[in-house]
Amino acid sequence: MPPSAGLGRSVRDLVADLESSKDLGPNLVARRVVPARPAELADWPQGVAPEVLAVLARRGLDRPFSHQAEAIRLALAGKDTVVVTATASGKTLCYNVPVLTALATDPAARA
Repeated sequence: MPPSAGLGRSVRDLVADLESSKDLGPNLVARRVVPARPAELADWPQGVAPEVLAVLARRGLDRPFSHQAEAIRLALAGKDTVVVTATASGKTLCYNVPVLTALATDPAARA
């Protein structure tokens, strides 16, 4: 299947094609559909620089997802953390907000 073959098709159709493929199908050992669920929002954790919050608010990010708030809280506390969530769930903010906060509050900070 050429790389562009999936454009405009549903995920369900693509999965069906993979499962029926004589080359790829036999290598698939499991498939799981995870139902959608409502987003869980939280408040921004203490310690996020006001300048960072202002920029996020201007971009329409008034409240983070709960996993973002927790990861940011841990990072600001100096804790190592790993975030594993679905594609396009906002993992980038989990590390960028603490870095931007450090840069906003300490001119000598390095990322």
